[in-house]
Amino acid sequence: MGINVIRPVGKDHEYVTIFRFDSYEHLRTWQESDIRRQLLKKAESFRESEPTYHLESGLEYWFLPHDLPDAPPRWKMAVVTVLGVWPVSMLVPKVLAPLAAYVPSFSRALFIAIGIVILLTWVVMPVLVKLLNPWLHHRPYGRQSHEQT
Repeated sequence: MGINVIRPVGKDHEYVTIFRFDSYEHLRTWQESDIRRQLLKKAESFRESEPTYHLESGLEYWFLPHDLPDAPPRWKMAVVTVLGVWPVSMLVPKVLAPLAAYVPSFSRALFIAIGIVILLTWVVMPVLVKLLNPWLHHRPYGRQSHEQT
């Protein structure tokens, strides 16, 4: 779905590369591919130590540092989040209302929150981010990210 490269800052020599995949199966296919093995072999002469890997999914992406060179401005992320939360927060209570009619309000609120988080994490936000990606990452002329210069 995309790649972000975070360049070293200050005395740090470590680059961070974030690969995003739409499914775990696609991630595994990439990890086991000949192309990836060849690229890692070519990169060996450029590294100072063994690379480290971290797998994250779902909500972790929402909580990554948002001051990365390629990260969209916070106001754009807020707009996209509102566009996702607003309809889902109206839909989920209506769908769950018949099922939770006799459940105490505390439990009902918990079920609604769970439904909203599930839909946002695995359906709504991935779709919105993909659809709005050109707008999210658009930089006015003269303010392009380091990777594009």
